[in-house]
Amino acid sequence: MAAAMANLSLEEFNFPMIVSGAWRDAMDGKTIHFQSQNHSDKKHLKLTGDGTIECTGGKGKPASWVIRKGKGLTYKFESVSQPGVYLKVNAKGEYTTGPGAHPPCMFHVDFVDFGAATCRLQNVKFPDGRVGVKPDGEMKPYNDTGEGAASHFQISGGDMISPQWFQILPKGNDGVALNVYSGKVETRLPIKLWAGKGDNALFRLDSVNKRQHRIVPKHAPGHSLNIEGGVANEAQVITFDDAGPNSMFHTADFDGQYFRLQAKGHPFYMNVWGGNAVQEADIKMYSDKNENSLFRLSFAL
Repeated sequence: MAAAMANLSLEEFNFPMIVSGAWRDAMDGKTIHFQSQNHSDKKHLKLTGDGTIECTGGKGKPASWVIRKGKGLTYKFESVSQPGVYLKVNAKGEYTTGPGAHPPCMFHVDFVDFGAATCRLQNVKFPDGRVGVKPDGEMKPYNDTGEGAASHFQISGGDMISPQWFQILPKGNDGVALNVYSGKVETRLPIKLWAGKGDNALFRLDSVNKRQHRIVPKHAPGHSLNIEGGVANEAQVITFDDAGPNSMFHTADFDGQYFRLQAKGHPFYMNVWGGNAVQEADIKMYSDKNENSLFRLSFAL
């Protein structure tokens, strides 16, 4: 898997892109729609009968797309109305279609808002633009579209999984996940491994900047994962309402599936304490870079 990631920059390995990639895996084969958030009538991307891409669709087959896995963390979008035909961008910044096997048919889905499923579509072959729509519904040239409102699309679909809430699973045992270890919502709750899949095991990102992020538990709104007592070897990971540096993490050593969570400004990683990814194992900070410190994300809720 690592070899497949070699053509991507480290910037694309950041936590939001890893979340996006895990969501793609969960949504592979599912049908979605792209609603322009800049179009005055909020129309959807559509493949017309003559093969052109417009933003004039409702939610019928021409405006329906099937998510397929591309290389690395990328997506491909196959037309429902014309199976085997994929959304594509060419060097002129034009929207067209192709067979899906090459980078011009592959996109990064960069979520602007995971909760609202609002994203930008950035082509792999041509990373200096975005898919764009003008307020009057006319397609904006790809090469002339930045990160503003013209590039924003809301994803929807009847069998859609929310891209907001995910589980964090240790490499050593996918039967357990990081869990807020208590039935009560209060401060200073420990994070441990547990087999439960309720709200205690669901988390979302709250980005501080492109590199640093807070990990917010669904079970404890207003709190985030925090290093108790400051960043140090063997410090327990807990939930707390402190928004200081102890609550900021970034991903490291991503191999296409597993990654490490590192504390801001310190050489310590979240670690399954004791070496066994078993129920009730503590999560602490440590310099260990063995399998105990490797995790992946899952939307298979």
